[in-house]
Amino acid sequence: MQDQDEQIKDPDGYATKKTTTAGLVDVSLFTSNISQLVTITRSEGGVNTAQEWTRVVFLIICMVLQVALMFILGYQRSQNINRLGEGANEITTTLGAANLRNYEKAIMAKKLKRDKKENKLNMSNYAATTLSTLMVLFNIIIAALVWETQT
Repeated sequence: MQDQDEQIKDPDGYATKKTTTAGLVDVSLFTSNISQLVTITRSEGGVNTAQEWTRVVFLIICMVLQVALMFILGYQRSQNINRLGEGANEITTTLGAANLRNYEKAIMAKKLKRDKKENKLNMSNYAATTLSTLMVLFNIIIAALVWETQT
């Protein structure tokens, strides 16, 4: 269990910074892949070997994954994890405790809304992790193909 001193004061700010950093790394990798693609396609002989075509295909697949990841990271950056359950607050405060049944329904609606938003964020995290893993694998294959052509 963590002390109060060890806890992050603003978890949303921390998560936003991590998402922004990941997006910037993704943009630099995207730029590198564009550069490789331009180099291959503008070479003197063009894309004429099976190995060059394989590199082009892997670069294009990787770039499509990177664009998808950029959209996911943009979505994550737009979300505030500190405010997942907002929206139902107004209902509960206007009802008050006078009508206990309606009050309990409002609390359940708030919890359901928070759970849905949290599930969306979890799914976007899983998707971002999967896309990042695939991008790393494709870039390893691309690097191996480049190394093989240079030897």
